[in-house]
Amino acid sequence: MSNNNNNNKTDLSITTTTKDISHTTTTIIINSKDEIFLKKILKDFHNKIIKTEDFNNFEKFFVEWMKLKFEINEKDPKKFFDLMKDLKFYYDNNNNNKNNNNNFIWFTSLMGFFYQFGIGCMMNEKSALDLYFLSVNKKNHNDDDDYDDDDDDDEIPSLTLNDDFNNKLCLTEENRNEFNLLKNNNIIIGKYFLSLYYYKDIIIFNTINMMKILKDNEFNIDKQMELQEEHICINNNIIQDSIKKLKSEENTNYNMNNSIINKKKISKKEFENIKQSALKGNSKAQYNLGICYMDGIGTTKNKIKAFEWFLKSENKYTINKNKNDEFNLNLKLAISGNADAQNNLADYYENGKIINKNEKKAFEWYFKSAKNGNSLAQNNLATFYLNGIGIDKNEKKAFEWYLKSAENGNSLAQNNLAICYLNSIGIDKNEKLAFDWFSKSASKQNNLAEFNLAYCYLNGIGTIKSKKNAFNLYLKLGNLGQKDAQNNLGYCYYYGVGTHKSYYINDDVFKSFFESASKGCDVGKFNLGYCFKNGIGIEKDEVYALESYLEAAESENSMAQNNLGYCYYYGIGTNKNEKEAFEWYLKSTKSGNLIGQINLGICYLKGIGIDKDEVKAFDLYSKSAHAGNGLAQNFLATCYLYGIGINIKDEKKAFEWYLTSAFTKCDKGRYNLGYCYENGIGTCKDEKEAAKWYLKSAKAGNLMAQNNIANCYLNGIGIDKNNNKAFEWYKTSAEKGCILGQYYLGYCYENGIGTVKDQKKAFEWYFKSAEGENPKAQNDLGDCYHYGIGTDKNEKEAFDWYMKSAIAGCAKGQCNLGYCYDNGINTNVNNGKAFEWYLKAAESGNASAQNNLGFCYQYGKGVKLDYKKAFEWYTKSSNNENAYGYFNLGECYYGGIGIDKNLEEAIIWYKKALNNGIKNAEIKLNNIYSLYKTKLTIEKIERIETS
Repeated sequence: MSNNNNNNKTDLSITTTTKDISHTTTTIIINSKDEIFLKKILKDFHNKIIKTEDFNNFEKFFVEWMKLKFEINEKDPKKFFDLMKDLKFYYDNNNNNKNNNNNFIWFTSLMGFFYQFGIGCMMNEKSALDLYFLSVNKKNHNDDDDYDDDDDDDEIPSLTLNDDFNNKLCLTEENRNEFNLLKNNNIIIGKYFLSLYYYKDIIIFNTINMMKILKDNEFNIDKQMELQEEHICINNNIIQDSIKKLKSEENTNYNMNNSIINKKKISKKEFENIKQSALKGNSKAQYNLGICYMDGIGTTKNKIKAFEWFLKSENKYTINKNKNDEFNLNLKLAISGNADAQNNLADYYENGKIINKNEKKAFEWYFKSAKNGNSLAQNNLATFYLNGIGIDKNEKKAFEWYLKSAENGNSLAQNNLAICYLNSIGIDKNEKLAFDWFSKSASKQNNLAEFNLAYCYLNGIGTIKSKKNAFNLYLKLGNLGQKDAQNNLGYCYYYGVGTHKSYYINDDVFKSFFESASKGCDVGKFNLGYCFKNGIGIEKDEVYALESYLEAAESENSMAQNNLGYCYYYGIGTNKNEKEAFEWYLKSTKSGNLIGQINLGICYLKGIGIDKDEVKAFDLYSKSAHAGNGLAQNFLATCYLYGIGINIKDEKKAFEWYLTSAFTKCDKGRYNLGYCYENGIGTCKDEKEAAKWYLKSAKAGNLMAQNNIANCYLNGIGIDKNNNKAFEWYKTSAEKGCILGQYYLGYCYENGIGTVKDQKKAFEWYFKSAEGENPKAQNDLGDCYHYGIGTDKNEKEAFDWYMKSAIAGCAKGQCNLGYCYDNGINTNVNNGKAFEWYLKAAESGNASAQNNLGFCYQYGKGVKLDYKKAFEWYTKSSNNENAYGYFNLGECYYGGIGIDKNLEEAIIWYKKALNNGIKNAEIKLNNIYSLYKTKLTIEKIERIETS
């Protein structure tokens, strides 16, 4: 090793031991110019990295910077890469030299950077990572006391290098200060690039205000959590209504242990006790005595005495005098064992016809009639067992009696038996058998069964889906005046279910709902209200809409109750009344409506008609979400994302609920799931999955998803680039009212993306979006007026729209408003206001504003002159790839403005400015080359000679 005795510096002259057949040793001396350059570039690289604030263009910027460094100094990057890779500094013989304890690999991070981006070599990502790990691995650091590693990371994996990395450039310590400086530079560079490799997305995402990103994409609470309106719906609940009828909430729990009907024999003493009680006027005993005589229980059968005692048992009750003969006749026939009369008698007791209502006696007579083979009585007896009427509930016995009645050909029982199979009542669920029994019942023209059969066809229950068959059944029943079928027929016409959907069919939609509502169908009334509200088949009339909703709501229709809340909140057909809105949402929630429950949550969240309570809002969303409502699942996810009603945000749970919501086919859930995948929220970033879910949501009609899938097609995010498809989706989104879609459609027309350039149409769509209060569109509309794009130039309009955009927080609008004040465009020149608006825009990351702000500080325009701040803002503008920022930063380095003069840096920035269209940069570069080239050469030679 050769050292300069006058300067105690670490020298890069090396000795390498080459092990070949002759075991020769070769000494290689590095050129001192190359030594200085290699050390300097490591230091400069380190200094640039630690001053970096914006990591969005980090890699691109430093690759360009590194290449320009070599170009300006007329160095060959390949030569230096080979030098770092192949030369050895006491490395191979390290084990043989016990005194060489301070070996350190100085340039591994720089070599890793070269490998990662193919500077002077072929790109090799694996090798780059190996070298970054080698840079930060503590085993490769010396253990002297001056090395203080506060960031000691035991989790860094041990490094195994490929064979071609056995030889690495190593330097030994000759001078402690320079040695430690270069060593630490290498470590820091390695850590930066290793961190960026694994965590770049997280680092970049966390350096940007998350709420700003969400706002730019209209992903905010107000847009996410809008009050929801119920839309035209089908009456899918007729089967459920039948079940409710069959399975009444009432349970009389009659104890039949003491009933004579269950006894075939009693003792003579028991018979005498009943008789004595009957003689004393006990009506129950009189009734039981009648049974004894009728069935010969404890005595000889005697129909005449049976009839007399049955009549006596009813003497204390009023028998309808006009129907007395009918009752007496059926009683006599019933006593004689006539099954039809027994069923009739049971019906009298069940419904209080002729005789006072008595469910226990009704059960007993149905039981006798059923035993005697009456199929109607068997059906009725099953219903009594099912609902616990006059007897304890017993679903198994209910099923058995429905089966007997159905097999005896009773169409009512066949329908009810199908419901048992469908809903596991007394038997395991079997959709195929349910469909078969509905079909048998329907074949006997049972309207209820036909309706239920249509439900099966519509939903593919026990059969292949057939919307056409469902429609035909609804049409048949509707023509017969069945109110629920008329409602469902309207639904089919509206959505094109089993029939063609067209504009003209709206007349049939309205007519069907009107007829259904007129016959008292609550769902029909609800749908009629929706037609009036939206002008479907009838002229729009919000007052009639409110009235129809109110009629249905007062009949406990939860959908109508929800929509009444919607009307009161937005003042549809009535004055706006948030308290009334809250009350109706509360009623809808109590009626079990999940949409009503969601809206009630929004009321608590936003303080609509009630004090704000985020915890209650969260609880309501949670209940609806766990009940399987996709929209509620989406809202619950948003609560987790923003920390609404909970102590801490939880992006992972937010993602999980968006995923759950997406699989319920909720278009909002699908959109938000795509957003999570695109931005790595609660999951790994996956642009392909993002595009997939955006597309699903877009096809379901979600306007923001339509806009975002267009973005994906435009930029090739997770999907192949396709300008035509991007344009079509922007157009779809825009025409349906999405203000972002309108903005981007204008952008497409302005720039000819997926369509022919059309500045007039661009202006029109910017205008629509701007009127929808899109700040970006307001700015671009200002540009249209300022430059005469698609309209006449109008500085006043330009200024006004820039002002709106700026106030709304658009950085471009703020910058342009600052420019107006700076240059007196439709206003007096006002440097103070110009500075204020430039500052707002610059702090939001606008590169042009950052450059303009630097100019203000450099020349004291609207602010006190400050060269250091001017330099800082020019640097930020350059980091955001602003061409004027490049040029002005070159000026700073050239003239020593806020920074020490540095011609190499000046050349780098002037070159970047020139490459980005700034012609003045070429003049500056020519001046430097012509006036200072000799001086530069002399200075370099002097530095070399003194080193």
